[in-house]
Amino acid sequence: MIPVLITPGDAIDRLTILHLKRLKAPKQCVKGIEEDFNNLKSSITAHYSFTDLQPAFDKLLDINGQLWKLEEDMHSNYLTDEAAGRVGRAIARTNGNRSTAKRAVDELVGVRPEFKDYSQGS
Repeated sequence: MIPVLITPGDAIDRLTILHLKRLKAPKQCVKGIEEDFNNLKSSITAHYSFTDLQPAFDKLLDINGQLWKLEEDMHSNYLTDEAAGRVGRAIARTNGNRSTAKRAVDELVGVRPEFKDYSQGS
């Protein structure tokens, strides 16, 4: 593992993804995911009260659950091009909500949030 500094919003986001993986992964993978989840949660609670962050965790868990489902839909063999476009736009909107939720965590704890700007296009 490589120790990396990340914002609290990114840490809570990652924790929710690990939580979803615990629920959806094959049994043989769950032990490692559980270990990663517990290590990250310990790192977070060493600096912040998880009780204060629980509403943000719940919100990001909901958003990441939506993204998980949308990604599953996107990888469906039965998706038409038109439906793929709709799902792709839904993924983009949901990722925008995810960024907003992560930024709210950072602002809650007084950390400079990550900057993202997609207004210029690519």
